This record gives sequence, C-alpha cells and structure tokens, in this order.
Amino acid sequence: MKDYKICIYCICKNESKFVDRFMDAVDELKEHVYVLDTGSTDNTVELFKKRKAHVYQKKYEHFTFDLARNDALNLVPEKYDICISLDIDDVIRKGFVDAIRNIWDETTTQMEYMYYYTVDKNDNPIVKHKLNKIHSRKNFKWIYPVHEVLQYTGMHSNVKYTDDILVVHKPDCAKSRSFYLDILEERVMNVPDDSRNIFLLAREYQRVGRWLDGLKMCHKYLDHKDFCYMPERLNIKCYLARIYRSLKMYEESELWADKAIADKINTRNPYLEKLITCYESEQYYKAIEAGLEALRITEYNTDVIDMMECWNGTIYDYIALAYYYINDYDNAIRYVDMDIELNPNNERLKNNRAIFVSKKTEQN
Repeated sequence: MKDYKICIYCICKNESKFVDRFMDAVDELKEHVYVLDTGSTDNTVELFKKRKAHVYQKKYEHFTFDLARNDALNLVPEKYDICISLDIDDVIRKGFVDAIRNIWDETTTQMEYMYYYTVDKNDNPIVKHKLNKIHSRKNFKWIYPVHEVLQYTGMHSNVKYTDDILVVHKPDCAKSRSFYLDILEERVMNVPDDSRNIFLLAREYQRVGRWLDGLKMCHKYLDHKDFCYMPERLNIKCYLARIYRSLKMYEESELWADKAIADKINTRNPYLEKLITCYESEQYYKAIEAGLEALRITEYNTDVIDMMECWNGTIYDYIALAYYYINDYDNAIRYVDMDIELNPNNERLKNNRAIFVSKKTEQN
C-alpha cells in the first residue's frame, strides 16, 4: 500500500450546524482539509479554523458552483496526489483513506463509490447512486454552473470503483436552493444547445411546479437529435408524465409514462408515474398493474437515479387504495400492511387499514 498524500477540499456558505459533524467524519485527514468559504454570515469560518482546517474566503459577484469548486481545488497544494471533494452536509464512512490506498495505483485517475443521496431515519438508502469525486490532483476541472461535474483533461482516464467507501448526504432540508433555477435559466439562455443544462432546467421547472415552462424544456430536450443519453431521455419522459398529470391531462400523462416504459430501462420510475396517473384518473385496474410491475424491480438503478417515492412505500400506498376502490379489501389490507412496515408512525396509513378492515367485515 503506497503512502499517497490525500486531502479533502470543499466549498461552503453558512454551514455552521454541520462543521463539527463534517470534521468528525473526516478525522483521518483532519490536518488536510481545505475549505473555501463563499460568503458566510454566521460563524462557519471560525468553527472550521477551530477544527484546524485550512480556510480561505472569497465573495463572488456572480456565483456559480463550477467556478467556486475550481477555486477551491486551486487552493490545494501541489504536494497532494489525491483529492476528495465533499459537501459540508456529507458524511463519509470511516476507513476511507485505507480504502483509497488499497486500490489506487499510478495509473488511477479517479475513484467511484456509492452515494446515499436520501436516507431514512436509520440511514438506510431511499435514493442512491454512484459518485466519482475522488480524483488525482492534476488534470481535473469542474464544469457546469450548477449540479456540477468533474471533467478529466488528461490523456488516459482510469476510473476504479470500490464498495469500501460510502458517502451519506444529510442536508438541511429547510435551506433554500431556489437560486439553482436562476443559474440554470441563465445558462440555457447563454448556451442554448447544452443538453445537460436543458435536462436539469426541465427537472427544476417540474420540481417547482412551473408546468408550462417544464413542458417546453422537456420537449426541447427530446426534439434535439443529438441528445441521446437514454437514462436522461427516460427521466424526461417521466417528467412529462408528471407535468401532464399535474395539469389533469391524464391521457397525455399515461402516454408519456408508457413511452418511458417502452425504453425498457430497469427502473421503477415510469411505472410509478403510470400508477399515480391511472389512480388519479380512476383507472384502478391499470393502476394496480403498473404498481405490481414496479414492485417486480427489486434493485435501484443508479444510472437513472430512482425517485424517492419508488422505495419509500408510496407504491404500496397507491396499490392498496386502488384495491380498496375495486372492493378487494384483502389485497388492500395486504399492501397497506407493507407500507406500514416501512412507515410505522404514519397515522393516515393506520386509519386506512382500519377502514379496509371495517369494509372487509361488512362485506363478509
């Protein structure tokens, strides 16, 4: 095992509540943490300095994430061989230094590992995917102003995957991220053929309920002949299903869910969209069929990034309700019980179960 020099670098702004948790998690490299603060008004900087991190400050007239992360990377001294980029609301599992050194060699440029984007109260994953923010000190730069990614600028890339590194995202859910939309809108206006940012803007529009803008951007993505990344195209079709459903245009919603299903990518996402659309349009048999198809898929698809609702009991909930409306109370009870097992403190589910049992008793 070669003694590679490893460091951590990050950007932050007003993250005082996470500083100690972050520094505790990276204790293996506690003297090799480089932080670029982009304008905190709380005591984030003081807390990082107290924990012996190398802290720098820079305010931006026009902030973008790629610019800030590149500035942070430039703070890292040339003496380091390997850099780890983390967010302050991330928690990395202990033993990561040895995990890197065990498989890194002179040809390695980057490492891939598992990232839990959303977790339950016990840190079990709800949404997870692979991440690759461990990289060699040289020949990398960040691109894209928001939802930024690393780009290798060298000649020969060699990415290695390990199961021995896990990063868990534990964010402040109350923190506003509304400025993401402004950055994406400006990017798409200035670079109209950038497929990734068109995709991200379409996603952001449907997240905030700007349905007509979302429709326009989704179709802009699909109409471009060069945008051929199939997982993104599937997600766009799912966004269209969701947007049309929100507009109460159920036939169009079901059509786009079916188009996503026809892509034959192993993910629950399009079946979830069809399930909800058919349920809301009172097509209960179709809803049940879509829900059961979703449940036949038992593993996350880390390429597509499955929605949280695919795995948190939502599918059981809709199936149970659909069975209730066709008077199949045995199956309604069966599926609500599965949901309650995942969500034992949900009083609505318990009340639903009581109704289902009461109806079954009346039926008998």
